Parts: sequence; C-alpha cells; structure tokens
Amino acid sequence: MAYEDYEIALISGFGQDVKNGKVRLDNEDLINNKARSKYSNFITSIGAVKAKEYQTSEFATLGQKEVTELAFAIIVKIFGDKVINDAIEFFGILYPNGQKEALNGISLTIVDTRDGSFMKQVEVPDLETSSNVVTIVHEFAHYYLNKIGADFSKKRYYEEIISLFCEKLSNILVEIDTGEKDYAMKMEEHRISVIDWHYHRQMPEVEFLVSQYEMLKKQAARNPMAQIQLASFEKKFPVLKTAEGVSALKGYYQNLADSYGIGFLYGESLLAKFKDDFRTFSIQLDKLTNGEQSVQGLLNYYGINTRNYEVYNVAKDKIEAVKAFKRR
Repeated sequence: MAYEDYEIALISGFGQDVKNGKVRLDNEDLINNKARSKYSNFITSIGAVKAKEYQTSEFATLGQKEVTELAFAIIVKIFGDKVINDAIEFFGILYPNGQKEALNGISLTIVDTRDGSFMKQVEVPDLETSSNVVTIVHEFAHYYLNKIGADFSKKRYYEEIISLFCEKLSNILVEIDTGEKDYAMKMEEHRISVIDWHYHRQMPEVEFLVSQYEMLKKQAARNPMAQIQLASFEKKFPVLKTAEGVSALKGYYQNLADSYGIGFLYGESLLAKFKDDFRTFSIQLDKLTNGEQSVQGLLNYYGINTRNYEVYNVAKDKIEAVKAFKRR
C-alpha cells in the first residue's frame, strides 16, 4: 500500500498530537535568526544540485537472500547484538510495495482508535535490488526507535536523523561489500532529490492547495460549480474545513520537509563522528537506545545544531562531492 493512502490519517494524527502537547508545531532549531538564515542557505544549496531521482532498476540486482542478509548484518553492526530479535521480528513483517523509486519505503504504526489495537506496517520497493539494502536499514531505524520509545523531545522533525545517519553509513558499507560502482554517490544524490522535492515542490503545492480552497469558499455562495469543487476538496482533504485542520496540514508537511533537511544535515555530522571514533559513537548511540539520553542529548554531546558552522561545512562537503560526481 502506498504511503499516500495513509496521509490523511497521518495529518489528522499530527494535529491531534500537537493539540495534546505530544508534538511541537514549530521548528525550535530554527527560532534563532542566524540559524534560520544558515539553514535556508543550506536548503538553497540542496536545490542547486539539480539532483537526479534514481529508480531501483538503476542499481544492481543482488537477489533476496543477499539483500536481506546484508541489511541484517548492517543493522547489527550499527545497533549491536541486542537488536537481533527485534530485527528478526522486523523482517517478519517487511514486504515489497512495488514502488519504482529508490528509498521509497515506510515504517508505520497504525492505531485503531476504536479499540486501541495497533498494526505495524513496513514496506520497501523490493527485496532484489541493492538500493533496498539501505532502504531496509533506514526503515529498521524507524521501526526500532519507535518500538523502544526513543525520546525525540517532541520534535517530529527529529525522527529522520538516526535513520538518515544509518542510511549514509549503509551507503558506504554496501558499496564496499558489493563493489557496485558509484553506489554511495548515486544514493546520496537520490536523497538530495527527495529533500529538494519536499521543500521546493511539495511545500508550494500545499500552499497552493490551501489558497485554492479559500478561493472556492468565497466563490461557493454564488457559483454552483465552485460548490461542487469545494465539496470535492473537503472530501479529499477534510482537514481544510477548520483553521485547526489547516494548521495541522501545513505543520505536518513543514515538519516532514524539515525532518529530511535536518536529518541530512545532522546525519552527515553524526557519520563524521562515527568515522572519527566509532567506539565512542557506539557508546553514545547505546545510551540513546537504552533510554539513557534523548536524540537531543546525542546531538548535544557532539555539539550538532543549526548554529554550528562546522555542521554546515560537513554537509557542504557531501553536497559538493555529489555535484562533482554529477559533472563526471
């Protein structure tokens, strides 16, 4: 089932979480003017890459056995032996959704509001091509952190940081293991294309949707055709009918875009810290997964934030590497 089928429920759930104080609506990492300016420049540089979106067919076919075994090995390498049973459980509910784009996976916990029961949904495009080794590891990070109740400090836009760190590390490990030429750069370019899409295509589309709805509301009183269009809008996007719903709609998509942008930015710095001293990094990651510190605590330990020039410099190096790869 495609991610889009869940979006209305996810938007409504986000709005409810904001209302109940479980999630902060605004991005607290960008309250500072200097941080916001630096981050805006970073997002502009993402768009300037003109990154290509890769299909799974543009990566090597390894077969299900190698894809799942390599993904399992990387998961254990990152999180340690303690996750073996969780990984086995994860693979038991993992299935291909047939999507063609690389990294097009989901890991959701669906709650039935009638009785409080829940179902976990984990999907990746396929179990045959090499790009899906990384997709599996990425989605496991979501699955695992959700299962253990990792503390994101009420920041929904923090939920991609660890998964994108895992993705970036996996890009390197898969290329080393398989010898697939340019694998890591292709995967990084694709991720940049996803971030670009969220900020520079989806967010404007959301703003346009809201403005169109407001225009139709004004026209509906005297225009039968506008009444029909308005009813269609409200059926597809019921959240538009209230100011609270519109706030949830905009907030959900802004947090989604920020989760990938912040995730890439901070994830690149976490990767650098892993490379610099993987033993210390593993200790700090264990503190997170053991509930001894939050994701914010991990970031604070390394001084990773939107005000730190070095954080942007590390990300800039990766962006420049991707641009150099594209020029070859």
